[in-house]
Amino acid sequence: MSNEVINFMAEAVKEAEKSLALMEVPVGAVVVKNNQVIGRGGNKVEKDRCQVYHAEVLAIQQACRYLGNWRLNDASLYVTLEPCLMCYGLMVLSRIRTCFFIARQPRFGVSCFLKSFDIEFIQVEDNFNYLEKLKLFFKDLRNN
Repeated sequence: MSNEVINFMAEAVKEAEKSLALMEVPVGAVVVKNNQVIGRGGNKVEKDRCQVYHAEVLAIQQACRYLGNWRLNDASLYVTLEPCLMCYGLMVLSRIRTCFFIARQPRFGVSCFLKSFDIEFIQVEDNFNYLEKLKLFFKDLRNN
């Protein structure tokens, strides 16, 4: 795995940690174009009481505002958790070309629903102990 992928995924993990601090499911995302982060987002579904406030949606919205364009041609998305079907649709509409993620989402991840993709999905190594943090989050949630 390249240093570039590790560095941008580390930025996504930072966004996930911000969500965790808000007692959200710790998912973070960044949109990258021309080797620069142009959008960031962390899960805010519970805080904003709306199911569309996924990390990917917020990062893509910020990237679109940054560019002044809804087309994110040649951009990549780095996200800690495999995107859901809704986020995949937004990625297709936004023209995202590649999605890097750490953890598969066996219940709601896009790979559960689709056999072929318009976007290249690349699962990366968990160099950030993200899966353990995710497991602890859900364990704490169940215990409270």
